[in-house]
Amino acid sequence: MRTMKVLAIIGLAVALVGVPALAQPTTRTITVRCDGTPPVLRADPARLEGDRAARLGDTIQWVFDASLRACGLLQTGTPPAFNVSEIKITFAPTSPFTDSTISIPSAQFAATGNVATVSRQVQNVGTHQYKIEFFRGTAPIPNTTINGTNTVIQATPTLAEWGLIALAVLLAGGMGYMLYRRRPALRPAAP
Repeated sequence: MRTMKVLAIIGLAVALVGVPALAQPTTRTITVRCDGTPPVLRADPARLEGDRAARLGDTIQWVFDASLRACGLLQTGTPPAFNVSEIKITFAPTSPFTDSTISIPSAQFAATGNVATVSRQVQNVGTHQYKIEFFRGTAPIPNTTINGTNTVIQATPTLAEWGLIALAVLLAGGMGYMLYRRRPALRPAAP
């Protein structure tokens, strides 16, 4: 009986210590692009929720796709000239980050490839509404606002598949050992 208790305590300790260590932070990417005729601005996915929800400690990254140049929002040349002076991501009423506004000035836009990339580490749990606005000077450009939602959850540690397999092997081994010790008829005869 004592062996079973020890094995149960070891299994519980492995589960409680090992599972949070396996829950590594990930990066959730939202791509902002221009699609269709007439051009329409989209964020894909616009909503991070359900199985796409971010966890506390994850990183949310916005990638402003090269297709934005085809919309006429951004023009390239030598040197590149941008119709947009700034891109702002504003969170209201609460933010998953320490700041409620993320600003990307045109000086940070790339001349080729993706226009810009910005990322932040999640620090607040909850559902956060955001909007992406493209500015020319100090005024937002009409019909360029994109709305979205980020849901941030507190991850609950659970046993993954391999953790369950390891726990089952540990418990079965302990039970086999107990049966072997208690039943002398099952032991091989001594020479």
